[in-house]
Amino acid sequence: AQIQSIHKRAHDMPVPDLVIIDEAHLVSGAPKKALETWEDEDGITRYDVKNGLSRYGRFLATIFERNPDCKVVGLTATPYRLDQGWLHKGNDALFDGVAHEIKIADLMRDGWLCPVSSKAVKQSIDLTNVRTRAGEYREDDLAKAASDPELIEISADEIVERGADRGSWLVFCCGVAHAMLVCAALHKRGIDAEVLTGAHGSTERDSIIARFKSGELRCLVNVNVLTTGFDAPNVDLLVMLRATQSPSLYVQMVGRGTRLHEGKENCLVLDY
Repeated sequence: AQIQSIHKRAHDMPVPDLVIIDEAHLVSGAPKKALETWEDEDGITRYDVKNGLSRYGRFLATIFERNPDCKVVGLTATPYRLDQGWLHKGNDALFDGVAHEIKIADLMRDGWLCPVSSKAVKQSIDLTNVRTRAGEYREDDLAKAASDPELIEISADEIVERGADRGSWLVFCCGVAHAMLVCAALHKRGIDAEVLTGAHGSTERDSIIARFKSGELRCLVNVNVLTTGFDAPNVDLLVMLRATQSPSLYVQMVGRGTRLHEGKENCLVLDY
């Protein structure tokens, strides 16, 4: 199941002894500590799930209420979160250890992932006036800084130059207006590019992604929708026209270029 469909069904399903979560870095907080306990008139401990939890939090807290001995296994390429650090460390950690790990560098060395390479860029986003909130850059400040007209022109020229021998470009932007500016700059340079945001309906989104995966569309400019789990093996150029203080988000974005694909030797990362 996906958490979107099951988070309200925790009381309806058979009580599990084991829950396996893919992309476990999406789980926030500590569901076991999200339970309020009290004793009824017979002295039996009862549980109530606190309000204000995420979908994962409410689901897991309800499962622990029904079966305190339920075990949870998480799978992820990035076992840490910006707001809590390592998923298995700290007093509020849901997980209590790492059962198995393999390094990304080892997967590249052994041929399971495509190597990434990088080139220095001519100009980076000026973060001088970008404020931080809850440990991450404020989206409005970051979008304003990244939308600097000179930066957009310089980066567009550089993307076209560096990507001349690469077939599938994936660009990460930091706001819809910013993405539209970047896409327009690429159009002006003769590049077939489209913008994809969370505002697109599923039908239109699926159509754009299908064109990109087939090679019909060379460049896909996205805003926070193609990070975790997006699988397009043909991506051989990643452009980071946004900044983040989250190691997890950064690794997930770069990871979009590490899928193996016929004729693909490496993925070039241009980090602004």
